[in-house]
Amino acid sequence: MSKKAIIVIGGGLGGLSTGIYAQMNGYETTIYEKNPVPGGLAILIYTLFPYYVKKFLKDLISQDLLFYLISAF
Repeated sequence: MSKKAIIVIGGGLGGLSTGIYAQMNGYETTIYEKNPVPGGLAILIYTLFPYYVKKFLKDLISQDLLFYLISAF
């Protein structure tokens, strides 16, 4: 039996979330993004509110979700 795989088109917040949860549920996940940096509008949010984005990333790290995010690319 082969492993199930999905492709997520778009590396914005929705695409990244989809990729994370798909990998957590056992799918082999590939995320395609047209821009050189994933994140979509979150990049703009980071420039406006860097404190909250850093806190969000710390929460991801503490819950081991960042591993799923990195391994999806």
